[in-house]
Amino acid sequence: VQTCARPIFLPFFTIPIGTGRFPAFAKLDPQEDHELVKTVFASSIKYTAVLLVPATAAVMALSGPMIGTLFGEKYVYAPLFLTAYVISNMFAMLGSLSSGSLLSGLGETKILLKQSLLTLSFGLPLGFLLIPTLGIWGLITANIFVGLPSLFWGLHWIWKHYEAKADFQSSAKILAASAIAAMTAYLPMSLFNTANWIKLAIGVIIFLTVYILGAPLIGAVTQTDIENLRTMLSGLGAVSKIANIPLRIAEKATHIRHSGKSNRD
Repeated sequence: VQTCARPIFLPFFTIPIGTGRFPAFAKLDPQEDHELVKTVFASSIKYTAVLLVPATAAVMALSGPMIGTLFGEKYVYAPLFLTAYVISNMFAMLGSLSSGSLLSGLGETKILLKQSLLTLSFGLPLGFLLIPTLGIWGLITANIFVGLPSLFWGLHWIWKHYEAKADFQSSAKILAASAIAAMTAYLPMSLFNTANWIKLAIGVIIFLTVYILGAPLIGAVTQTDIENLRTMLSGLGAVSKIANIPLRIAEKATHIRHSGKSNRD
């Protein structure tokens, strides 16, 4: 479960942005580029969330047919474990993946050390308390909560010193679009009495269709976001050509949204 949940599948959505985060932050001077620091940090969180949050929601919604396709029916509880295990990826929309890059890029290594010590001091007793008593559920629960104290402290420190934070309105819209797509993909699964790989294929198609159209229509993704994502993915060869297909569809959805707003005005 851990192998397919995090190390292989989900990081694929963050690598294009993650590779560019550190050099982007390292080039900033927080004294002279104060507003730019805030803009780049918020953008980094948004573009990570716009890829990782829906990918995580899709894994949660389709964990049953996914595990069934990969491993068969012998791991009965694995889909539930997988669904719970990937919840921690949702904190990306608050800045869990971007805050470390910002602090590293700006040379705030002491803060990173303090965050690591805080995580360690919280994680050790939490693990010793939960894992022996709850087993795998204790491990999953500890995995979800172990980084929260250092995350919230780090985000508070970044806001206090740089006034940089996530665009919580955009994060809420991304979460809403992902949740709608996940529920739309999950509900039909109970109606299909067919092979897991067919369920998985149908679920992925439904999820992608609803999210790619829904995110722009509710304002989670704008035309500027689409252009920026296209630029960030442009160096990935064949992957960028494949990614350009849903980006073009999303682009048309943004035009529909703007046309609807213009008609109402």
